[in-house]
Amino acid sequence: MTIGEGSETHAHLLSLVPKMITFTCHLCGLPDDRFPYACNLCDLSFHKDCGESTPEINYSCHPKYLLKRFTRVPSYTDRKCCMYRNEFRNVFYHCSICNFSVDVDCANNPPPFTLVHPKIHEHSLILMPRRNFVYNACGMDDDPNPYVCPQCNFMIHRNCIDIPRVIKINHHAHRIFYNHCLDAGDWKCGVCHKEVIWTRGAYSCSTCHDFSIHLRCATRFGIWDGIDLEGISENILEIKSYEVIEEGVIKHFSHDDHRLKLKEESGANDEYILCKSCNYPIISSPFYKCEECDDCILHKKMCLSPKKENRFLLQDVVYFNHRT
Repeated sequence: MTIGEGSETHAHLLSLVPKMITFTCHLCGLPDDRFPYACNLCDLSFHKDCGESTPEINYSCHPKYLLKRFTRVPSYTDRKCCMYRNEFRNVFYHCSICNFSVDVDCANNPPPFTLVHPKIHEHSLILMPRRNFVYNACGMDDDPNPYVCPQCNFMIHRNCIDIPRVIKINHHAHRIFYNHCLDAGDWKCGVCHKEVIWTRGAYSCSTCHDFSIHLRCATRFGIWDGIDLEGISENILEIKSYEVIEEGVIKHFSHDDHRLKLKEESGANDEYILCKSCNYPIISSPFYKCEECDDCILHKKMCLSPKKENRFLLQDVVYFNHRT
């Protein structure tokens, strides 16, 4: 791969060096040992991002002013991309008038300015960077780059666009369903027990009419198993795979001779132990371990999945490992 002569980064041809070498980037002055671009005539090297960058860009999500290339982070910034919150590496683009910054990846791949997503909203949504407000979908105010519908005064996180519509959580016996708003009334979250604002998006149960839960609480790791059940029959996944003996102790269908005890963190000896179901390392995830033998160790998430779901997940992992 090469960058042509007379580019805005360097006057001569730059060629990508296909090996790991130690170098100091001529543009930003930072050392590195990745694959650099090099100029053989000048004996100069550049980071890949620096070599491919241009001095200024017209960015679709910040059309008012051009963004200029920076290699030093101004002290008044938070050192993060305003769109995706990634920390800057060696080069980024910045508007000092608006204190708006994006990293190189975001500059090359900006989010779409308009979005059509009928499941989440009936009208086209428009990206509105750098605003503070409470989001309709989840009731939170922690991302300054929403998609909005001006005619409905509707606003949503980019990360909430693909929220699951129907899920099962380990804090409730039934499936729960996402709603843009609840019936008027005083609602409390079934996980954090704080107020659920009924005019905001939340999950509720069609069987237990007084149960609600914040979107963020419902989809937290360890609460939701990560499976969207929309369009899946309830008969497929409702067979329990375990029996609760006491708090933190269960019997699992795959190892019903002994009891499994919950461990919140792995010790030094557990770090490289594999989950029997998904065949991935335990590392620091909560897991269940047999009290009497070492033949059964399961991630908590896998252990509490219903029988058929466990089998499907195991088949997927075996298929993935075979393909790779």
